[in-house]
Amino acid sequence: MKKISVRIFVTSMFFVGVLVLSPAVFAQANADLQGITRDSNGAVVPKVKVKARNTATNLARETQSDEEGRYAFPSLPIGAYEVTANSAGFQETKVNTELTIGQKTELEVILKPAGVSASVVVEAGECIGRDSVCRGPAG
Repeated sequence: MKKISVRIFVTSMFFVGVLVLSPAVFAQANADLQGITRDSNGAVVPKVKVKARNTATNLARETQSDEEGRYAFPSLPIGAYEVTANSAGFQETKVNTELTIGQKTELEVILKPAGVSASVVVEAGECIGRDSVCRGPAG
């Protein structure tokens, strides 16, 4: 009877050890990525769509920066990542980073203004008299 009790105790302790150590083992294979989105003048840019893509596995996660420009990707698998940021009025920005076991990476993403494009439409009109009073086309 004592042998059975010892065996049950040892088996129970083994499983308790496995349960206690499992979260620590799994947490070590991940890393945290967080940062702030700013413009080229250093001002915070809120509501930026941010995507982190593991370049080896193509695993991708998306989030949006908050009102203070902060974004976070907790518990990403370790590896090389391409971080892409998009916001209206700015060029798409890509930054590469490497995440290692248990690392907490702070990555500031700088957004550059999008190019400005304008178009001017000129239509021929009719000029009357020597003072060159011109009217645009009717229509």
